Order: sequence, then C-alpha cells, then structure tokens
Amino acid sequence: MSHRRITTPLCVLALAALAVAGTVGLGRAWLTRRAPEATARPAAAAPAPAPAFLHPLARAATLRRDAVADWPLDTHLRTLRRRRDADALIAYALLLPLARPDDPTVADVQRRALAEAARRAPDDAFANALHSGHCFDGTPACLAAAEAWVAADPDNAAAWLGLADAAQRGGNRHLARLALAEATRASRHELYLEQTFRAAYAALEQAPTPPPDAERRRALAALWQAPVDDALLHLTHASAVASAHPVPGLQVAASACRARPGYPPPDRAVCLALAERLVRASSLLVRNLGYGMAVRATADRPEGPGWRERYRRFLWVRDQATPRLLDPAWALRAQREGEWTAMLAVLRHHRIPLAPPPGWLPRNPHERARVLTGRDPPG
Repeated sequence: MSHRRITTPLCVLALAALAVAGTVGLGRAWLTRRAPEATARPAAAAPAPAPAFLHPLARAATLRRDAVADWPLDTHLRTLRRRRDADALIAYALLLPLARPDDPTVADVQRRALAEAARRAPDDAFANALHSGHCFDGTPACLAAAEAWVAADPDNAAAWLGLADAAQRGGNRHLARLALAEATRASRHELYLEQTFRAAYAALEQAPTPPPDAERRRALAALWQAPVDDALLHLTHASAVASAHPVPGLQVAASACRARPGYPPPDRAVCLALAERLVRASSLLVRNLGYGMAVRATADRPEGPGWRERYRRFLWVRDQATPRLLDPAWALRAQREGEWTAMLAVLRHHRIPLAPPPGWLPRNPHERARVLTGRDPPG
C-alpha cells in the first residue's frame, strides 16, 4: 500500500508492552485496518492504515483497554481541544487513538484536528506533514494537503512523495510523475518521526497514567527487563503513537523501479535517485525500502555489487543493534534522535564494528538472496 505505518523492532516491543500492560488499548481493529491501494482513479475514503511488516508478537497482541476508564486521558484531550492552537491540536490528534481504540470515527476526527492545526500554522512543516500523511484518499482536499506540505517543506523528498501519492490516488499520473522527479532533487527524506514521538511523550506527561495492576506490572517489567515507572509507561505509549505514523508515497516510489498497472512507467534514474534519498532516512523501514529498490534495479548492472555491499552493511548494523536497543534508555534515545543514529551509537558503545566481517550474510533467506544476487529467491 502507498501509506504504511512505521513498525520497527522498537515499536513492536512497545505494542507488545501495551498488550501486557493493559493500561491503554489501541484495539485490534485499529491495528488491522488498511488504506486502499493507490490507483489511477479516486479511492473511497478509508479508515486509518495499519502498520506494515507486523511482527508475529505484535500481530498476536490484543491491546486491551481494561483500565482505560480510570485513565484521565479524556479530560486531558478535552483540554487540548479547547486550546485550539496548532501544538494542542496535534497532541490531541496523536493521543486520540489511545483513548478511543475501537472507535471507527477516530481517523476522521484526527484528520479534522490535523487540518485545523495546519491551517493555524501554514508554514509549519511538521503540522503539514501530519495533516497530509493522515489524508489518504483521492479527494481534492487530500491533494491540497499534500501541496501545502510541499509548500512548507520544499526540500523534503517525503513531501514530494506525498504529493505523488495524492496525485496518483486522484488519477493525475502526470502530476505524480512530476512530483517523483522533484523528490529526486530534494536533499533529504524527513517524516518527522522523532518529532511525533516527542510531541506524544510531552502530551502524555501532562496526563498521568494510572499504574498497571501487579500481574501486568510483572509482565511489563519482564518484557522491558526494567522497573516499571511513569517514564517507562510514557515510553511505551508514545512509541505506540509513533508506530502509527503514516509513511506516504512508498508504493509510488517503488513504481519508479518496477512496472505497476496504472502507475507512471519505471525510470531507472529516478529509481536510483529516490533510493539514495531513502537510504539516508532516519526510519529503518524507509532505509530498507530504499536498499531493496536499488538492489533489485541494479541486479544486472555494473553498480549492482556496490549497492549489494551497502545493503549488507545496513543489515549488519540493524541485526547487531536491534537486540541492544530494547533497553529502555537506548529505546528512548532511538525514538527521540532517530533509529539509525541510535543504532550506530549503540554499536560504538559496545565496541562492535560498524562493518560486517568478510563473508557475513543475514539469516533471512530473502535478504540473503538479495545480498548475493540482487533478486528475491524463487517462490
């Protein structure tokens, strides 16, 4: 799908932690809803998209809302809604699914709040990114939201991919192609994931969370391998909010590398230029997509071995760092500063080389095949 949500090992842990904590629920339905495929024709309005690449642990978790009735979040949300400034509206929209996990109207309420925030702060890239990211149908309003993000953030490839996605959904392939070309000229790809986490964490600090009962406290402590306090609960909840951050335009970006019906035709130069920007993103998911695009596009090209080695180095850092980032202090740093930055820092802290030893290959058979051949394994 064109809009994915961030789901990385850290977010998976947070989702599982929410399940055992029982202090807040996002709801199974909220986790499993999906946005429609971007097509050449306008798509009907859809509920909020679900996280991509769900780990079995997160997929199995039913995020219960048993103790939500005692959590004063609804009162805090009403206070935020009454303030009406952009920061308060953003906090309101981010925390709303925590208070109403199974409410099918949440996505529409979020979108209206974020639209109001963007209107109140038209030059704020973060406000416009959130509004555009949560507007995922082919309506003129969503195209206007994407255009507003580009206007506020013109050197951001993510904004141009969002515009390409909105244009594709609205049936305007010419505009989608132009937006893809502009994305290749941007200097960075920024989704504001860390800013989303920081905003959610700050808002949660203002709405005290009741402690979990003894059984859930033990389960939460076992999962994090740390004492359960307010800071850990805020980390858990804010990580879940960050995991719901939309990632617009990924399918449109991938279409630059491989033909898809209804999409602009593939263009190798655009494909590799986009990949170069994606592999420098802070998000692990986006980096992984960028490497996948480039490795497949260069399987039979002279530059293929270079891309495959870069991909191998990326996988090495990811595999060595991930288990060490599940410590709450490192997890908090990753959410605040960016996953990739934290991964490099944790390897340096543990004196682990940033480059893999000769001959090292990832365990995953699909990743191993891409490293060796640039192609996915048969079947």
